[in-house]
Amino acid sequence: MPLRLDSRCLTPPPDDPSRPAFTIDRNDRAYVKQYANLYWLRLVVLRPRVLKNAKAKWNEAKDSPQHVPRMLDVKAGVQCYIIGTVYMDMPLKPNVLEDLAREHYIAAPPPRRKFCSVSDEIMLEDESGRVRLVGPAIEKAAGTFVTGKASSFSKNAFSCLKEKRPTLIIERAGTIMAALGKELPSGDFHVTDFCYAGLPPPAPITEDADAMNVSDEDRPEEWVAIVSGLEMGDGDRTQEMRRELLVEYLLGELGGNEHSEEAAKITRVILAGNSMAQPEPIDDAATSQNNGTSSTSTEKKPKRYGYDASIYSAKPASALDAWLEQILPSMNVDLMSGESDPVAPTMPQAKLHPAMLPLASGYEGFKSRTNPSWFQIGRANFLGTSGQPLDDIFKYLTSEDRLGVAIKTLEWSHIAPTCPDTLWCYPFSDRDPFILHSTPQVYFISNQSKFETQLLEHPSPQAGSEPLRTRVILVPKFSQTGQVVLVNSRSLEVKLVGFEV
Repeated sequence: MPLRLDSRCLTPPPDDPSRPAFTIDRNDRAYVKQYANLYWLRLVVLRPRVLKNAKAKWNEAKDSPQHVPRMLDVKAGVQCYIIGTVYMDMPLKPNVLEDLAREHYIAAPPPRRKFCSVSDEIMLEDESGRVRLVGPAIEKAAGTFVTGKASSFSKNAFSCLKEKRPTLIIERAGTIMAALGKELPSGDFHVTDFCYAGLPPPAPITEDADAMNVSDEDRPEEWVAIVSGLEMGDGDRTQEMRRELLVEYLLGELGGNEHSEEAAKITRVILAGNSMAQPEPIDDAATSQNNGTSSTSTEKKPKRYGYDASIYSAKPASALDAWLEQILPSMNVDLMSGESDPVAPTMPQAKLHPAMLPLASGYEGFKSRTNPSWFQIGRANFLGTSGQPLDDIFKYLTSEDRLGVAIKTLEWSHIAPTCPDTLWCYPFSDRDPFILHSTPQVYFISNQSKFETQLLEHPSPQAGSEPLRTRVILVPKFSQTGQVVLVNSRSLEVKLVGFEV
C-alpha cells in the first residue's frame, strides 16, 4: 500500500505550539514501522527544491542537459541530471544484521571512530533503483572532502562576510542531491557537477503588541549566553570552581564595571546539552566483594522505596538543579537534552523530566527543551543541536573542518542526514523533523572541541531585498575549555568568554 504523505511534513512552522518540530508523540515511538518511510519522505519533500535549483543552474548549460525523473530511464552517453538520496557503501560501517549473526559470547569490538576507507563507494538512489557515482567530482577515497568544480549556486548562496572558505562539494549518506553527468557503458554515472536543495526562506517572526510599537533602534541589546558540556556532578573541584565563576559572571558579580554592564545585557541562557556528567559504569563483581557477598550466589533484590544508589546516582541532577536555582531569579534558562543527560539517546531527544529538577521547574523562566530545538529570541530564530548529528557525519570523513560541514548542512536543508543509518532516530512515517523548512538567523552546534563561527549571506526570496544573514556557531564544551559563547540576537555579533582557575 503506498504511503500517504501528511501535509504537516511539507510546510510545518518551526515553533507551532500545537506541534513543535521536534516533539515526539506515542505514534512516533512505534517501532513496528519501517525506516524506509523516512527516506521516502525526505526524497519527496526535498526533490522539488533540488529540481528547482538544478533547472536554474543547468538548463542553459552546454548540451542542454535534461532531468531524468527515474534512475532506470537514464540513457547511456546522453548528458542529463538525476536526483536521489546519497547512499555510502562502506565496508567499515556498522551492520546490524552482521551484529546479530555473531555468536553472543564473542566480545563486541570497540566502536570505530571513523567508517571511511579506500573501498568506499558512493551511490545515488530513488524509488526505481540505484546507480554508482564516479568521475572527477567523486573522490575514490570516500570519506574525504570531495572537491570539484565550484557550483554557481554555492557561490551565490554563501558569501562569507569575513573569512573566505573554499567551496566544498560533500555528499554524505542520506543527503538529497542532483548529479549532472552521463551514464557509462559499465552502468556507472560519470558526474561532473552537483546541486542541493539550498536554504529555504526564513521563518516569520511573531511579536507581541507592545514589541511592535518599538523601533529596532530603540530596542535594548539582547544577548544570549550559550553553554554546553557543563557536566554537573563530575566531582572535579576545578570544574566546580569554573561553574561558580560562570554563575558570578552571569549575575554581574564578577570583574569590574565593564563586565557587570556586559552581563546585565544577557537576558537568556541556553544550556545546550551534556549538562550532567556521564555516570561511571558499575563493576558488579567489585560491588559484591565490598558488600561481603558473592555475585554468583546472592541474588540482588530490588529496592522497595526510592532508588538503588549502587545503580543510579542523583548527584548530577541535584547539582544541576541547585546551580540553576542561583541564576533563574535573574534570567530565563532553556535546558536542552544531550548525549550524557538522562534521556533516551534516540533523536530527537526528549525534554528532561521536570521531576528531575524540582527547584528549577518551579520558575516561570525555566524551559526544558528537546534536542534539536528551535528558539525565537527577540527578532531572531535560533536552531541548535547538542552535537550528535555533526559528530556522526564526521565518522564518514577524514577531514576535521567541522565548521565547513556545519555550513554544508544548511545547503543540504537537512541537519541530520545520517539518521537513521548510523545515528539513532525514531521511525517517523508522517514527517522528517530534521528537514529545514525555514532558515534560522542563528544556527549553533554544541559540545565541540573548539569555538568556531562564520557569518553567512544568502539571497533573499524577495527580489530587490537585502541579503539574509545566518550566524553559524560551534559551541565548545565548557568542561574542556571553560568557554561560553555570547550572541547578540539583533546584530548577530558573537563574543567568547573564558573562565580559568
